[in-house]
Amino acid sequence: YFSYSNTTAKGIIQENELQKNNLTLRQSTDLFMSRLSINSNVSFISQTVYNRPTSGGYYMNPLVGLYTFPRGKDITEYRDNYEYFDKSRNMPLQNWYTSTLDFEQNPYWIINRILSKENRYRVMASLNSDFRVNSWIKIQARGNIDLINDKYQQQYYAGTAKNLCHDNGRYVDSSNQEMMIYGDVMILLNKKWKNYSLNAAAGGSYNMHKTNLLKLDSGKAGLYYANVFSIANMILNNQTAYINETRDAKRNIQSIFGMIQLGWKNLVYADITARNEWSSTLANTSSKNTGFFYPSIGFSWIANQAIKLPEWINFYKFRLSWAQVGNDLPIGITSPSPTITAGGMIKQVQYDFDNLRPEISTSWELGMECKLLSSRINIDLTIYRTNTKNQLLYIKTPTGKYPYKYFNAGKIQNQGDRKSVV
Repeated sequence: YFSYSNTTAKGIIQENELQKNNLTLRQSTDLFMSRLSINSNVSFISQTVYNRPTSGGYYMNPLVGLYTFPRGKDITEYRDNYEYFDKSRNMPLQNWYTSTLDFEQNPYWIINRILSKENRYRVMASLNSDFRVNSWIKIQARGNIDLINDKYQQQYYAGTAKNLCHDNGRYVDSSNQEMMIYGDVMILLNKKWKNYSLNAAAGGSYNMHKTNLLKLDSGKAGLYYANVFSIANMILNNQTAYINETRDAKRNIQSIFGMIQLGWKNLVYADITARNEWSSTLANTSSKNTGFFYPSIGFSWIANQAIKLPEWINFYKFRLSWAQVGNDLPIGITSPSPTITAGGMIKQVQYDFDNLRPEISTSWELGMECKLLSSRINIDLTIYRTNTKNQLLYIKTPTGKYPYKYFNAGKIQNQGDRKSVV
């Protein structure tokens, strides 16, 4: 299967435009008397957005100038002449009825002289395969990759509000690349015999996310030559300029997991799951914290299959569950390094990360579901309690070599009930 689609749209605000192209290729194959099936998919997306309007706020939003414009004045003059030629500087500057030092700007200047362009190129590919060993055992392997390349440029012409940019203008140039890879292999069991049923799965997975980012912003440090928008013309040796670089920030998570569901006479079901994860963000912590384990167990009873209920009750189910879930740390905090900016090098500011632990949430849940009057009325009631421990906090230390510190908090409890009637 092959498809191509194109989207071209113009926004309500002038100069705003979207251009998007999408290519998709899919294929499916059955081999060995349909015991093996292979499905693959590849998509390519190209998107360009010109002059995306700012939503909310004051700065760079053209609607603010319209809302605050005195109703006794005629805005046509400032629409047709949003700029005037300044002989002293030999260039056009912003024309507006009042000062443009702050957020108050000519909306037509914002539309025509504060310009932006966003490019996104994205490739997504996936491959899924199933091998049927026999009638109740299947082996499944899946994998996908997602590549994203974003490029953003913004140009502030000389004459823009001085609280936003330099007299010679401002230029922003950023690029961001992301790569996400996921793969897993599982063996699946689905068996029924006499009054019993079994559904089970066991396997392992790999998940990787890598980011590269470079953002340059001349800020109010400005440009060497007015309205020349290039990196070579940016003034970056000033604290008002902004440079941010992330190089090969990577998170790897490797997991093994299993689940089993046992049923009896379509009346009672027991569900048990277990998962252990090893995350690269826990590197340099104590060895016992590099991986974390979390299980769950649940029971459900279909009451209307076990006892005779009035005809107007079509379905009645009770459920009880206990579960844990884990969460690793943000990328890089256990492997800190100095930050280099336009003003110089900023030393490491946090410490004591070797004792950090993954966050764990433990929850109980008791509930019931009921369907009445030929399923015209659905009722769902739940009582729950969740306790979370080892939450990560970032605080300023009163004294010491390092001004900041990460640490794990105590325990937080959340409890309540949920009711739904449809």
